[in-house]
Amino acid sequence: MNEQNAGGAAGKGLIAKFLALAAPYWRSEEKGMAWALLLTISALNIAMVYCNVLLNQWNGDFFNALQQRDWGRFLQLLQVFAALAFGFIGCAVLMSYLTSMLNLRWRRWLTDFYLGQWLDGRAYCLLELKSYGTDNPDQRIAEDLKALTATSLNLGFELIRNLATLACFVGILWQLSGPLSLARIGWNVSLPGYLVWVSLAYALLGSGLMHALGRRLSRINMEGERREADFRYAAVRLREHAQEVALSGGEDVERSALNRRFQAICANWRLLIAAEWRLNGARAGYAQLAVIFPMLVCAPGYFAGKFALGGLMQAISAFAQVQGALSWMVNAYEILASWKANIERLSSFQRA
Repeated sequence: MNEQNAGGAAGKGLIAKFLALAAPYWRSEEKGMAWALLLTISALNIAMVYCNVLLNQWNGDFFNALQQRDWGRFLQLLQVFAALAFGFIGCAVLMSYLTSMLNLRWRRWLTDFYLGQWLDGRAYCLLELKSYGTDNPDQRIAEDLKALTATSLNLGFELIRNLATLACFVGILWQLSGPLSLARIGWNVSLPGYLVWVSLAYALLGSGLMHALGRRLSRINMEGERREADFRYAAVRLREHAQEVALSGGEDVERSALNRRFQAICANWRLLIAAEWRLNGARAGYAQLAVIFPMLVCAPGYFAGKFALGGLMQAISAFAQVQGALSWMVNAYEILASWKANIERLSSFQRA
């Protein structure tokens, strides 16, 4: 229970830190355009989900037409598919363009804001003279702000798209699956919408496994970024003091210092490789099983005569959509870990 409370508190703390970093832009003089872009991109994401709903219905009609050998219906459905595909592609291209615009505007504003904070009151000098719990402010401004805006937008819009997918496809899957009788295992009950419950259990199992295997990734990523920045700083410092080093014959000392910093990078990198190896292996197994799993759980209804071929394919498609939306954490775990480390670094810089 204490671990659960600690995890919940950590999650709330992370969201609070993110809001503290992000909120200034969304309340700034650019807030009108920022919110307009945000709402437009969100609407495009929902429109893409609606296209997927229509494609799911098309899937059922198309395979029924194949089963019935209805040539006229087959040609008509190909035209419908072309219209849906062009609509989906148009939404995707426009969404990508507007997301890039919003990313650029947000990063530009944050860079100007934090440059002002860093230079104001000679904070840049004080940070070098005394430790305030941060390091490499140049990296915070140049790289971490870039990662914050891009990753936050991508994760946020993926979350919106997955929530909309769940809202649309859970009802479709519930209706298609119908009740599952448990009389064969000695229970005189039936489970309504059994495909929804199976997809939920499958996604929760996968998410739990990813969390167990990858919970150290955030800390390893954060430490790796710090060590990379230290190595770069030492190299830049050598370049800036090249004449002094040459006159004093300090090449061996500088080489030793650079080697120590690089060995620290390698040590952390080995930890990262081990963590990613476990995580990628589990994700690959999860993804491969997901290819056949929907068909396995939908097949009993087909062979029992509950589905035509089109209904089976529609159920498989809906199951895959629900399972994919519920598995968002599985697919985005490494990105979430990197995003968390990015927020922690920027928060320490903001406090300093």
